[in-house]
Amino acid sequence: MTLVPGEGAFIKNPTSADVTVTFVGEVPQGTLTTDLPKGLSIRSSKVPQAGTATDLGLVGEENDVFYQYVNTGVPATSRYKISTVQDGEWGPALGSLKVGEAFFLKKANAATWTRTFSVNTQ
Repeated sequence: MTLVPGEGAFIKNPTSADVTVTFVGEVPQGTLTTDLPKGLSIRSSKVPQAGTATDLGLVGEENDVFYQYVNTGVPATSRYKISTVQDGEWGPALGSLKVGEAFFLKKANAATWTRTFSVNTQ
């Protein structure tokens, strides 16, 4: 399986042991664009930075829905923090993503996530 920067995957670990997934390669730089299709997709930041998706340049549109998986501290039936854009704002506020953490995004309309990045200035 190949994952390119900006894509995401959901890995179900049926054991109680931690699993480490390591990605290698060069950090993309310049103007970076990620396609965001209409409907549900799994996406991630193209650059290795932590922060909320909006900190990382994602702009939501009315009725977009953001699903962030929460692994601990909640019942298995409610393992997602769900935020929706209403009146131009994400509510509830988006949680911070770890480096490389993917999320589910349900877009009302297709869009692109564009960000300019340089390892020397970011």
